Amino acid sequence: MGEVVQVTAQVVRTRFFRRGGRRSVFTAYLEDESGAIEAHWFNQSWLRESVQKDSHFTLAGRVGLTKKGRPTLVVPRLGTAEKPLPEPRSEERRAGKAGRSRWPP
Repeated sequence: MGEVVQVTAQVVRTRFFRRGGRRSVFTAYLEDESGAIEAHWFNQSWLRESVQKDSHFTLAGRVGLTKKGRPTLVVPRLGTAEKPLPEPRSEERRAGKAGRSRWPP
């Protein structure tokens, strides 16, 4: 867990609900040949119209676990066939930037 992944999967179900006042949560349940995963977005109600059942998306984000122990992506980046996600950065480039300090200039 905690690993950054990029998956392409089919939406099998969606759920939208409001939590007290104006806060909302949109959840997409996705599956591919390797298994199932949930994706959660907060205060992104426009996704209800964009992410529909039986559509395919590419998602990128950090894997976590729900309270019930199921894998989840919280606030993942979303790509489509028309607007794909960029290729993930290599580990070498990511490690090189992590060690640099921006302060002091």
